[in-house]
Amino acid sequence: MSDAAPCAHGERIPIDGGGLLLFADAFRSDSAQLMDALLVDVRWTRHRLQLFGKRIDAPRLSAWHAEPGCNYRYSGLDLEPEPLDRHCVPCVSASKRWRTTCSTACC
Repeated sequence: MSDAAPCAHGERIPIDGGGLLLFADAFRSDSAQLMDALLVDVRWTRHRLQLFGKRIDAPRLSAWHAEPGCNYRYSGLDLEPEPLDRHCVPCVSASKRWRTTCSTACC
């Protein structure tokens, strides 16, 4: 039996010392459009990482998009963001809607 409790905007799942508010359907209505934008329009890159003193290919493709100046550093890489241009609009819009839902959720 689960201790999860439904609420107006999601499902509250208790965790020792805290909790999790799950929005299982957060992107469901936009999922096909978001996936198409990600697959077609984003310039995906396989980065070379520094791991335990060796240079290796990253195990996945990645892309870094953000506001100017929001550089990202990991595993010996310094990434400057690609602009948040037209192909990011569906993802950014969905993310803003999801954040609003999360910030107004009261259970």
